[in-house]
Amino acid sequence: LSDPASQPSSLAGNQGFAANPNAGGNAVQGNQGLQPFNGAQGFANFPAEHERKFINSKRVILNFELKDVGKSGVSAVELWYTTNGRSWDKSPQRLEDPHQSKIAFDVEGEGIYGISLCAKSGVGLGERPPQSGDRPQLWIEVDLTEPVVQLHNVPVGAGPDKGKVTITWTARDKNLHRQPITLSYAEKEAGSWTTIAKDLANSGRHVWAMPESGVPFQFHVKVEALDLAGNVGKAITSDFVKVDLSTPRVKILTVEPGR
Repeated sequence: LSDPASQPSSLAGNQGFAANPNAGGNAVQGNQGLQPFNGAQGFANFPAEHERKFINSKRVILNFELKDVGKSGVSAVELWYTTNGRSWDKSPQRLEDPHQSKIAFDVEGEGIYGISLCAKSGVGLGERPPQSGDRPQLWIEVDLTEPVVQLHNVPVGAGPDKGKVTITWTARDKNLHRQPITLSYAEKEAGSWTTIAKDLANSGRHVWAMPESGVPFQFHVKVEALDLAGNVGKAITSDFVKVDLSTPRVKILTVEPGR
């Protein structure tokens, strides 16, 4: 194998992951970010949501295992990627630690990436690299954007709705979780927060029947929204929500003349 340091840094470079033939696995580190594909337009065989692994980091780590390794060991593990579902490029990488079975690589930004790994034996035998139109072993979508959350009115119930607080919100994200919403309250805007309800659908409205004790008469409310990559957006009431369920009464005890 050529010295990785002497190879070009183009994303379409022709080097694989140099590996220790005697090691049971190999870890490599990306030295250049993979370029993303921006949007589904023109994407061949666009992967459905359930086909994608969502990641909220520009650094991606793949854990793998080598199988059917012969006496000559493994001379290289190549990472191939596609950003349009058709053409493939080989990512140039450099060996960092030959004793772990993981690959760490960087991406330039948000987007969808198809990833396949190919190993070569010590005598150069291995699976053919992916060709145009081949499906990758793994689809990943890098999503670094938190959901946008807006907290609207938090009216306190009266009359037949006494003891109830209605929380309304709006949450938006391209990869919003199916049950993304968590509601909580705290005496201070900085916390600590007590959960009102979690794993709620993004219905935009929740009626909270407050417990008779344990909740302060004034508090902040927080709405959090979770997306499929683990990003969390939030909104907190700027003013206190004030609830006092007591109705003061006066009882005259005695009467006496003035002097």
